[in-house]
Amino acid sequence: MDFREKDNKANVDLDKGVEQSVDAAPALQVDVAGIEDTKLSGSTNSLYPVTSTDVAVYVPSQAAYPGFFMVSATDTSPTASPLQDGYVFRKENESDSWKQTAYWSFISNTPLPKIALDAFGYATAVDAEAPLATPPSKIGQAYVDLLGAYTTGQLPAGSPFVSNTDTAGVLKRLHDKLAAAKAKGGNVQRTMKTTAQPVYALQVEGGGALVISIDEGTEITTAGPGLVFIQDSSRKGFGGLLPPGDYTSTTSHSFYFLATVDPPANTPAPALNVLGLFSGRDTYTGKKA
Repeated sequence: MDFREKDNKANVDLDKGVEQSVDAAPALQVDVAGIEDTKLSGSTNSLYPVTSTDVAVYVPSQAAYPGFFMVSATDTSPTASPLQDGYVFRKENESDSWKQTAYWSFISNTPLPKIALDAFGYATAVDAEAPLATPPSKIGQAYVDLLGAYTTGQLPAGSPFVSNTDTAGVLKRLHDKLAAAKAKGGNVQRTMKTTAQPVYALQVEGGGALVISIDEGTEITTAGPGLVFIQDSSRKGFGGLLPPGDYTSTTSHSFYFLATVDPPANTPAPALNVLGLFSGRDTYTGKKA
């Protein structure tokens, strides 16, 4: 049984054990939490089963483990329009199996850059400190800084990111959430940080690289004076991970999988173009009233 079959089975049957057989951290935390969320809220995952077509696999030449490869595919689900998605699979050692460690959806109308392939069809892995417009190892921190600007809703000065659908749109959504909370006397506090996860990068034609970086963040939402967040026994309001109760604040933790095109070093700034993003919550708790 291949990855897509097992992943479908895990999400249709809400079987965390099957998901654990095809996922590695941090995708594992996000996907297991998603299954738990669905089960505890008495729901079904209407996005599954997913059908993948136009699958392209990009395997870099690697001399030792751990190893990785990337996949792009057009994914179709029963309740959503087709999406172009990307995946990173990782293998820790020779006896380990390949497991999904990160994934993302490409922004609408933003094509995947052409991955450079050698005469044998192998891609080329790009070093995390490669001298590109931004060293791939620094992109995660740059995105942390960008999302940290949610209080203003504006890209921070000197940001290496091009203002596009993702960067401008995500800041507006975060700023609007903050404004809505403050209108009721509450607040939203976000703390972002980079992770210890590897940076995955493949060379693209014409120079530069497709870079996958992983960040994480905590969001604390506080109710206004005299107000509470009410999670009833159905857990429908705030999702299955938050137990029933009245809360003065809630705290969620999420991982962010970011796909970025990092052009050659001589490209004028701002140069980083976000192609896709997935953010997934893995914990959700609250402070009871």
